[in-house]
Amino acid sequence: MKKKLVLIALVTLTTLPLAGFAGAFEVDPFHFGRGCLATWERDAGEPGQKGDLKQFGLYLQKHTASADFAAAGVRNMLILPMPAASLNTLAFDISGFPGETNFGVANGYCGAGSPRFNVVSDFGEDATIGRKEKTQDTQTGWWEIRFDMPFSAFPGCESGVTGNVTSISIVFDEGTDVGPGNVVIDNIRINNEVVGVPRGGG
Repeated sequence: MKKKLVLIALVTLTTLPLAGFAGAFEVDPFHFGRGCLATWERDAGEPGQKGDLKQFGLYLQKHTASADFAAAGVRNMLILPMPAASLNTLAFDISGFPGETNFGVANGYCGAGSPRFNVVSDFGEDATIGRKEKTQDTQTGWWEIRFDMPFSAFPGCESGVTGNVTSISIVFDEGTDVGPGNVVIDNIRINNEVVGVPRGGG
């Protein structure tokens, strides 16, 4: 059966329960190639988050050209496959500062294609989902980057996400030729499930 790769290019969450999916995802950073790093950092994340006394943030770095074969991100977060019909929202927050309301001025790089969610299902053709919403928390200054159903509303994904979703990952692969080559993300969400700390780090 043909695999389906859906690239959700993120540059924001009303959430619904993920059917049959309570707590069934985890965040495991990866990086490969020159100039790349993915790691949880204390005091780097969004302030005031429940259960995150050490204020963890996930730092993603690509300090080389976008064309170089190198990337940082998060491995497949799903512990078990899930029906595509149960996937309602994907989101994360990126760094910002109170009082700075221009997106891209007070945070690391977040463009039309990176960092992004990669969603793989077991049915259908390859497709790309474009940028959704970004909204700012006026208290923390951080930005929420979110995609909601219907995913078919995005150019290149008119058929939507179908079948069973077997993998949801995050990729940061645009480098210093288009931006600073790094970003901090936090509060990674799949529907109503949120991860904002490393395993055992809350």
